[in-house]
Amino acid sequence: MNYTDVFENVYPYNVIKAVYDVRFGTGYDIVDLFLVDACAFMAGIESHLTPREYECIKLRFISGLTYDGIASSIHRTRARARQIVQKGLRKLYYHIQKKYRLIPINEYNKVHAELEELIAENKFLRSEIIKKYGENFEMPDVISDDFDIKIDALDLSTRSYNALTRAGIKTIKDLKSKSAEDMMSIRNFGKKSLEEVVCKAREFGITFKSEYTTVQG
Repeated sequence: MNYTDVFENVYPYNVIKAVYDVRFGTGYDIVDLFLVDACAFMAGIESHLTPREYECIKLRFISGLTYDGIASSIHRTRARARQIVQKGLRKLYYHIQKKYRLIPINEYNKVHAELEELIAENKFLRSEIIKKYGENFEMPDVISDDFDIKIDALDLSTRSYNALTRAGIKTIKDLKSKSAEDMMSIRNFGKKSLEEVVCKAREFGITFKSEYTTVQG
């Protein structure tokens, strides 16, 4: 069995791959999947989902059921079964970034040396990086904290999410470019919505302009 088979068929690796597929489509490196602590993720996955989401994800990724099979098992339509699974996977992306990355994004600069050691010890990971970047690949010294994560990962309320996306704010980077006044001028986006965004982002280790904090006071 090669690594492709593992990420397609072995739990929880197949869930991790599905999480990234839902979040990025094909726009991510296989290396990203190796930077997830799969054992800790497997132990914590249930606590991040509703009972129904967890049930459906187990049916999909452990039992191997199709969406039709899941629908039959939970007595819902196929569309509803797929919706439940997809929502659960979107939630899990947020928790992967927050808890289960071996090298958390917001701590990358602090543990640069440790990441190089991780790559050096993991032969497959190293081979994938060399394949993509060449033998002379060097880890960058700094990664900007303006990483381009979609706001879906913040798991916002429907009202806040819809208001932001209608205003063309679709990523964390978009959010960080806005002042409190900019945000408060968005239709259907008030003080409570702003407080929600600030609190959710802090769970990622992301902070905004100082003027955001005045809104919470």
